[in-house]
Amino acid sequence: MWFVFSHTFAYFILQLAPTISFSIFLAALCTLIVSFAKVPSSPETPAIYRKHLALASTTTFMTAYFHILCGMMVKTANLFGIKFVVIPVLLTAINDTFAYIFGCLFGKSPMFVSISPKKTWEGFFGGAAATVLLGHLLWEEDVFLWVAIFASIIVSGEYDYE
Repeated sequence: MWFVFSHTFAYFILQLAPTISFSIFLAALCTLIVSFAKVPSSPETPAIYRKHLALASTTTFMTAYFHILCGMMVKTANLFGIKFVVIPVLLTAINDTFAYIFGCLFGKSPMFVSISPKKTWEGFFGGAAATVLLGHLLWEEDVFLWVAIFASIIVSGEYDYE
C-alpha cells in the first residue's frame, strides 16, 4: 500500500505515461490500416471509408490529447512537485462525489432541469464547500497522504461493481 502512494512510484508512472499513450496510438493506427485492407469493394465503400476516417480522426485526436496531457503532467510534476498534479485530480473527484452526496441527502431545488434534472443547488454548494475545505487540507504537508487515501476510498466507493 505504501508503494502506491510513494513519490518514486508516482514519478515513474508519470514518466511512463507518454510512452504508453504513444504505444496505444501506434496500435490504433495499425488497426486502422488493417481494417482498410479488409474493406471489400462495393457501392457502399465510400461510406465505409468515411466511417473509418471518422474513427481514425477521433482516435488520433484523443490519443494526441492524452499524450499532451501526460507530458504536461510530467513537466508540472518535475517543475513544481507531485502535489500540483495529484491535488487537482483529487479535487475534481471530491467535488463530484460530495455534490452527489449532498444532492441525494439535502437536494430539494433543481438547478437546471433542461440540462440535468437530478442536479440541485444544495448538491452544488455542498460539493463546492467540501472541495474548498478538503483542498485547504490537502495543501498541509502532514495530512496530504491521509486525505489522499480518504479521497481515493470515497472515489472508489462511487462506482458500482455489480
